[in-house]
Amino acid sequence: MNREEMFMQLMAVARETPETRRQLVTILSQEAFHRQSLLGTLLEDLRMRGAPVEFIECIGFLRDDDTAARALELLRG
Repeated sequence: MNREEMFMQLMAVARETPETRRQLVTILSQEAFHRQSLLGTLLEDLRMRGAPVEFIECIGFLRDDDTAARALELLRG
C-alpha cells in the first residue's frame, strides 16, 4: 500500500470512529509547534499500547504541514 492509500485509509478510520476523529481534529487544529508535540505524544502512546505499525506510520504522516492541513479539511468536511 502506498502513502496515499494509507492516508486515505486513516481518513476512513477517523470518519468511522468518532473518538479517533475527535482526537485528530483536536490535534490538527493546533498551530504547528503544538501539533507536532501532541502528535509525538500520541505516536509514543500508540507504540506503547502495541498499535499496528501501519496505523502508527499513518499518524506519523500528519507531522507534515500540508498533510495535516489536508487531513483536517477532510475530517471537518
